[in-house]
Order: sequence, then C-alpha cells, then structure tokens
Amino acid sequence: MTGDPATDAGVFANARHAEVRDRTGRRLGTLEQVFVSAEDGRPLWVEVAGGLFGMAHAIAPAAGARRKGDALVLDVSADAVGHAPTLDPEDGITAAEDAELRAHYGRHTPHHDARAT
Repeated sequence: MTGDPATDAGVFANARHAEVRDRTGRRLGTLEQVFVSAEDGRPLWVEVAGGLFGMAHAIAPAAGARRKGDALVLDVSADAVGHAPTLDPEDGITAAEDAELRAHYGRHTPHHDARAT
C-alpha cells in the first residue's frame, strides 16, 4: 500500500523501546517488537509493553502508525489496545491469531503469518 506511513521503514527504524501513544496522545507504553509480513516484510502488528513495570503486553496494528518526535503514535485508541486479545507472540503471530486481532480491531485484510523483527 503505497503512501501508508506504516509501510515506510522510517516509522519503525530505531523505534524499539520508544514510547508508544494512542491516536489522541495517551501513553500506552513502550515498543517491544514489530511483526512484519512473512510475505513482503511489511509491518503488520506491534507489541506494546505497558502497565506496572511494563509487565502487560498488547498487540496493536502497525497500519497508520507515525512518529511524533521520539514517540510512535498508533492509529488506535488506548481502550482498543487495553482490550486486545492476549497472545504470547514470542515466535510471531499465526494466521489464527492474526484473524483474532483483525476481528478485535475491525481490520478486514487477512495477513497470514507475521514474524517478529
């Protein structure tokens, strides 16, 4: 998808452990990892560590993400991230997990497997 900021390498370059905010500027936590398409390397999902001592982890869509200073701003609400399905994506996100996340966030394009970077 040309023109989608989330497909630009610059959005996620050097972003690991960057502060992550929702679309209104509310702090969500820090970026743990980015999951990219196994087919074309396009960023699909991000893992955000938040909560007390960064112990809570949530997966959110990478699409529409942008940088604002040193922070990564996601195109989702804090409420949506807070209620996201709980996954353990250590080795990546499976097609079934991708479908569960897409349903939660109201995204319609299937992505299949995503690997962590």
